[in-house]
Amino acid sequence: MRKIRAAILGPGNIGTDLMLKIIRKAQNVEVVLLAGIVDGGRGLELARKMGIATSIDGVESILADDSIEIVFEATGAKAHLANAPRYRRAGKIATDLTPAAVGTYLVPAVNLDGNLEGDNFNMVTCGGQATIPMVMAVNRVTPVDYAEIVATISKKALLQVP
Repeated sequence: MRKIRAAILGPGNIGTDLMLKIIRKAQNVEVVLLAGIVDGGRGLELARKMGIATSIDGVESILADDSIEIVFEATGAKAHLANAPRYRRAGKIATDLTPAAVGTYLVPAVNLDGNLEGDNFNMVTCGGQATIPMVMAVNRVTPVDYAEIVATISKKALLQVP
């Protein structure tokens, strides 16, 4: 089966964590580039050690590679607002991990099937990804007026090398 070639823009904690998750778990996606704008840093170093191409040319390195089909933007809202139209013109699907809210809000467990044709998706926060499907399920039985989630994370668990 052919894998979708992906790039991650933003080699910080979010981008690096995503890279590791894709490497460990994704069956249909492969990370072929981790790009940023500042040399150094743990994410770029880790990607190099794992045989993944890296660049400090930011979005330009992604746009220059016609083989990249999907971009995970792990930068900031301002960057994604500028980059989203460029991804669209280049025929790349953007998955926005920033608060830019440019694309369709996506909670795969709830609305993936109705959004398979889009080209820019805004991933709802991890708290939302956890809460919304539960609220949807409970709402089938009884109306839900309010829901919240409390989440914690151990810093030590972040970015563990596979």
